[in-house]
Amino acid sequence: MSPGEKLLHREKTVFKYHWLFAIFVLASLLATGAAAVGAVTGASPVALPLVGLIPTALFLFLWIGFAVLRVHLSDRELVVHVGPVGPRVKLGEIVSCEVRPRASGRFSYGKVRMNLDGTKLYSFMLPGLAERLINVVFERDGKRHLIELSSPDPDALARKINEARERTGQPAGAAVRVEVAPTAQTALAPDAESATAGDDVSANARAPRG
Repeated sequence: MSPGEKLLHREKTVFKYHWLFAIFVLASLLATGAAAVGAVTGASPVALPLVGLIPTALFLFLWIGFAVLRVHLSDRELVVHVGPVGPRVKLGEIVSCEVRPRASGRFSYGKVRMNLDGTKLYSFMLPGLAERLINVVFERDGKRHLIELSSPDPDALARKINEARERTGQPAGAAVRVEVAPTAQTALAPDAESATAGDDVSANARAPRG
């Protein structure tokens, strides 16, 4: 946090199945140990145990770095991280924040996807907490990006984010439509809402009257 910045909310959620990383670390250590014994007895190359340390270090890094979802909300910005992955968003960049049901068949954990139009999708869904997600749409450099975020209490966290936005003069109830596709969820362009409304009017006009 920068000097003068006030922390409003801090949230740390541990990955429910983080012990799976520990199993991989233990298995890798056992394999490396067996290779070390073989190197001492001459049954295997001396360099083999050193090679075995590479996957051990990788699994250990994944266990320590990606087992926790961290959310920091201050009076200036929202920071969401799983390990080194995640955005840092100024409150003034946030266009909308609301709680929505997770799209059926979709699950991601610490994923960042760059769309062809330059928009980004950040997905942070922890198992057991992903039925209802906080959708944060923010705008940067003329592009709208979406954060999908799970939380033990999504309604409370969304309320705190919107309250922090109100303190900065941002309207907490800004209306933004978010399109839910079968395999992706992206923020629509600013004029998409009026276009959608026009489609609804046209559909009603075409409907047969009883």
